[in-house]
Amino acid sequence: MNEPINTGGVIKRLPTKQQNKILIFIKEFIDQNGYSPTYREIKTALNYSSVSIVAKHIDSLIQRGQLVKRSRTARSLELTNSVSEFRIRSNQFNIKDEKWLIEKVNDIFSQIEEKKLIDNQDLNNMKVSIDFLRLLKLDQPIINFIGRYHDLVKKVSR
Repeated sequence: MNEPINTGGVIKRLPTKQQNKILIFIKEFIDQNGYSPTYREIKTALNYSSVSIVAKHIDSLIQRGQLVKRSRTARSLELTNSVSEFRIRSNQFNIKDEKWLIEKVNDIFSQIEEKKLIDNQDLNNMKVSIDFLRLLKLDQPIINFIGRYHDLVKKVSR
């Protein structure tokens, strides 16, 4: 994710995963509240261990030109226009994408369930699929897939 991008003769780097999470959080926070979050709110929301880690990432994003700090007060962070160049990736997606993803995970489960011999790699693939859905906060389908996963774990352990 940190590959260089040429923008009009100037090479810029994409934000790191952690910096991208901060950009997404700031954007969503501003969209919901009309003002920017404090460093402490970012720390709490993203489960960082200290405000200084947040400050380090924010300073880097300011140096990269992706954030601007208007003044030395709280709630003074602003996303710059250059942020759109980097296509902030949010974990929000539309219903069509969600249906497609759930169908793909269901296909993985169905293929494994149809096998006569199920090994640990198959179970690991199922677990990774569930974890992926969990990361995307697709809680409802997870319930179904977890049940199917546990049924197969019992079947394999017999």
